[in-house]
Amino acid sequence: MTTLLDRHRTLLNTILQDSLGLQADSCTITEFERAKHSHVYMIQLAHPVSRLRLVRNGSPRPYTSAIPPDTSRLVLRVPKSNVSLEDSVRVRNEVAFLFLARDALSPNDAMLIPRVFVWEDTVSSSLSPGVRWILEEWKDGEVLSLDEIKALDGETQRFVLHQVTRIVKMFQECRLPDGARGFGGLTFDEHGGSRRTYARRTGS
Repeated sequence: MTTLLDRHRTLLNTILQDSLGLQADSCTITEFERAKHSHVYMIQLAHPVSRLRLVRNGSPRPYTSAIPPDTSRLVLRVPKSNVSLEDSVRVRNEVAFLFLARDALSPNDAMLIPRVFVWEDTVSSSLSPGVRWILEEWKDGEVLSLDEIKALDGETQRFVLHQVTRIVKMFQECRLPDGARGFGGLTFDEHGGSRRTYARRTGS
């Protein structure tokens, strides 16, 4: 019997081979069990990317980047169903927010936000029929809990909190595109023009 992981592995192989021209046969896939709204997989490539990789067929999608050389890890996100979120806007909403977050933290701290390499939000796509997904950059790091912060000495605490405060301030000062003002999620057209969307919660 084919499992969900098997289907997502097949999806990943198709993305890597058909869209990016990468060998996928020997890559390792690890699922993050704690992910709430998406199935999230870390992909360890058998060999690092040797050169800049762009989408092979057609033009790159809005808000995407080429995969840089020496990349050996990637992240695949496949939105879960039945999580009280509207499927039709979830992928573009996340792609748009990641792009705006990188822009808000540029030029010095954009590296904190993962780049999106390729995405699909149309369930009728020939590449991945019936599935929406995002392939993005892997970011190393650890969650720093409140207890761990409290255990730091005073000087280190001030250093960490100064960094957090600086990042929050940059987000607060970020100027959103004119079409994205107000409340709600974000979406965009095929040329990257952002606008607000009233992504409604479904179910109870």
